[in-house]
Amino acid sequence: MANSNRRETRRTLMIYLDCLDEESKVEVGKIVDITYDGFMLMSENPIALGKGSLYRILLPGTAAFAGKELKSRGICRWVRKDDLQELYYMGIAFLNTGELDQGVIDLLISRIGFSNGQKKIFTAAGDIEYK
Repeated sequence: MANSNRRETRRTLMIYLDCLDEESKVEVGKIVDITYDGFMLMSENPIALGKGSLYRILLPGTAAFAGKELKSRGICRWVRKDDLQELYYMGIAFLNTGELDQGVIDLLISRIGFSNGQKKIFTAAGDIEYK
């Protein structure tokens, strides 16, 4: 289902990233896709619609991400329950990403993100072409 409000194409992540509520230090779920506008969170527990938090996304432990972090305020825009897997999927909109945060998002997209149109996956061992 396409979202006409979305400005950027979602990039599914090959590695689901842990996401913490920075204020409580509690893991709230896994990031399954990301754009410059926000991310989709998968969790066993729903976040209330309209709830805002300071989120910290734990980055991969590779050299490309050394010394980098991604923290941003976000608000829950939608919640969907997957009854089959007993999981919730939530759309979290970024409220205040800065230039540094967008650089980290660029790096995430180029290193562990993919979409149907992309023909290359970037890995620590090198680039992998696929058809």
